[in-house]
Amino acid sequence: MILHENSNQVLSGAAKKDHLLRKNRPDRGSVTVEAALALPVFLFMMTFFVLLMDIRAARMDARKAIRETAEYMAEYMYFADTSSAASAASPAMCLARYYLYLDEPDRTKAYIPVVSFLGSSFPDEDGYVVLEAVLLIRVELPFFGSYQKAEHVRIRQKGYTGRDPTENQSVPADAEYVYVAENGVVYHTDRNCTYISLHPVAGSISAAKEQGYLPCRYCGADAGSTVYITPDGEVYHATPYCSRLKRTVYRKRKSEVDLPPCSKCR
Repeated sequence: MILHENSNQVLSGAAKKDHLLRKNRPDRGSVTVEAALALPVFLFMMTFFVLLMDIRAARMDARKAIRETAEYMAEYMYFADTSSAASAASPAMCLARYYLYLDEPDRTKAYIPVVSFLGSSFPDEDGYVVLEAVLLIRVELPFFGSYQKAEHVRIRQKGYTGRDPTENQSVPADAEYVYVAENGVVYHTDRNCTYISLHPVAGSISAAKEQGYLPCRYCGADAGSTVYITPDGEVYHATPYCSRLKRTVYRKRKSEVDLPPCSKCR
């Protein structure tokens, strides 16, 4: 009888201990539910962050292309001022140059599908090129639908119309401008020097190889039967929009540049 009671007491104590362990143990089911809810939120935030970075890169690429377009139009004014080419300067011409200067055209067009240069002046009454560019930034947000925003960019730059020889005025030595490519080792006196203003020519890949051209390490692996080369280049490209064919060129005063002149355009 005593043993029986002791046995009941032992069992009762073990049951109480098991009950306490169950009570203090965290609920594994709730942790699973929380993880299932947190994972989609985390993935959404990561996707949204990557999307923002892509939009920012596309916006910077577009603004850089607009600056390059303004530079080109300012140079074009020299020819327009001395010939009948002024009528060719138009918003359509700016748009064509803009797409040519894009470093990543596919990505930029995906987020900025609409660009307009309507309202620009070539030149205005003071001899300035005024670019009035409107960018329509359009984004497809997961679960939220599409979002779009218009952004206005205005650039006013003096047209390169030269100096009137009939005017009695002296040009200071430090007023001369030259062109320097990003990471360049020489300066250029001609913005259209083929070393900085690359104009790829289409040709067959077999002809390019016969002339000693090697595949571009960025796009050469995707080359088909038609490739693009430059007269002063050493590699062939699968597309004329390869980033290696783009040059970021800065206009600087010659007195500010500590570089030797280009052997081709000096």
